[in-house]
Formats: sequence, C-alpha cells, structure tokens
Amino acid sequence: MVQLGATPSSVEVAVEPEAGDLVNAVAGGRGGRAIVLLELGGVRFDEQPEYTYEVYVNLPPGRTPGHQLPNYVGSVASYAPPGHETTTQLDITAAVRALGAAGAWDSRRVRLTFVPSGVEPPPGMRAPPPEPRSFGGIARVRIAAAGA
Repeated sequence: MVQLGATPSSVEVAVEPEAGDLVNAVAGGRGGRAIVLLELGGVRFDEQPEYTYEVYVNLPPGRTPGHQLPNYVGSVASYAPPGHETTTQLDITAAVRALGAAGAWDSRRVRLTFVPSGVEPPPGMRAPPPEPRSFGGIARVRIAAAGA
C-alpha cells in the first residue's frame, strides 16, 4: 500500500508481464498507437485530504517536481466520501516514450512518486509545516497497455 500524506511518497512497481512487450515497444518508439495506463486501485482516504497528489514516473532523486517535466503524468484527488474506495487511470504513454528516448525506462523497475500539492499561501506569507500523518493510500498499482 502506498501511504498518502503531507510529504512525498514513492513505490517501485513492474509492468504487468502480459503488457511488457507492448510497453517496451512504446518506450523504444515502436508502439504505434498503443497506450500505456497507470491504474491506481483502492484509492481510499480516511478523511478529506488537504492536498491533491501529483504523480511522477521515474522522477530523478533530488529533482524538483513540476508539471513541465516529462515525468509528470497527472494527479490523484479524492472525490469520494471518506472511507470509500475509487480507482483512477492515468495515460502515461507520453512519459514512457520520453523516458525511453532518454534511456531512463526499465519495465522491471518503475518508480512512482506521489507529491502532495495544496493551496499556495498569499505572497509574503509562509505555509505552516506539514503534519507528518497519512490521509489514506492506494492499495493497488498496475501498469498495463492496450492497442497496437
């Protein structure tokens, strides 16, 4: 389970075996119209989180996250009432292609990083330090592909 709280969290996963050849083809620029999907299942929050969570694929250690990076693949937010599970799918095809072209893709070791993103304080004010707690988490993470 991936815990989602006030600080970034990461998990390493592998591409589903039945999708490996197609995902590797996408990473190698040969995937045609195939799409690569990141499925986040069992997304559950025990209370309404103060954040949405930006999702990055293979974000280099020490790199400042940002939407302009090819590693950024989308966001996870809580739209369900606390205690209810949801599933989210993100199309990560562009990130897989970019990381493959840069030599930074390995279907056996894909690191996902979830970065909390909240409301920015007004100019001249500082946000209070985050509380070290978990709002919820993600029970299942899966990378699959479709098409050809």
